[in-house]
Amino acid sequence: MSASAASTQRQSISEDWIDVPPVFIVGCPRSGTTLLRLMLNAHSRISISSEGAYIYRLRSTLLSYRDLSDPRHLEALYEELLPLLETEKFLSSPSFDQLLDWVRQFGADLHSIITFYGTWEA
Repeated sequence: MSASAASTQRQSISEDWIDVPPVFIVGCPRSGTTLLRLMLNAHSRISISSEGAYIYRLRSTLLSYRDLSDPRHLEALYEELLPLLETEKFLSSPSFDQLLDWVRQFGADLHSIITFYGTWEA
């Protein structure tokens, strides 16, 4: 496969990926939700990131950053979320450059940013 064909295929996959609706697994502590998440994540076509408590913080503060297409505002959001991401189970934090590349490709609205953080590990 040529480099341009591979790039086109990756872009098509990426564009389809952002339109996949999220699925939430919820439950009480110690009820088996982590085990269920790990079992589902073992499937080759399913990827589930960490428990995602940072999404509540992201949702509540996103509008205070104004225009997230501006790299300065996006970096401020990134810096605020970084400590929260570091405490998540089974999650290594994305770099700011990865977030910036995502925003350039998919935009900086709430749906896009939450999709990035919720699915970037996949």
